[in-house]
Amino acid sequence: MTMTMTMLGNRNVIAPPRRIDRRRKMAREARDLANAFAAKLGGWESLDRLQAVEINRAAELAAAAAAERAKFLRGEPINYSVLASLEDVVDRAMRSLGLRG
Repeated sequence: MTMTMTMLGNRNVIAPPRRIDRRRKMAREARDLANAFAAKLGGWESLDRLQAVEINRAAELAAAAAAERAKFLRGEPINYSVLASLEDVVDRAMRSLGLRG
């Protein structure tokens, strides 16, 4: 994942990556979650590169888990072990970011 660096005054600021196709609902959800996670941790400008990558990863995983849950709620067949694995990985990613106790 390539991080975009921008200049604000004399500071380098990490902006969210632009590789996500923002036209898809899951991509928009991932972007919104990433922005919420970043805000909870002080905003994108206060994060280092590794934190920004971890936030985007956690947001993408959370969006994927939400999409699986939505399929389940619509009565569509899902692989329950995939959903459980996604939920577990999301939980661990959020804990590693300090977003869950």
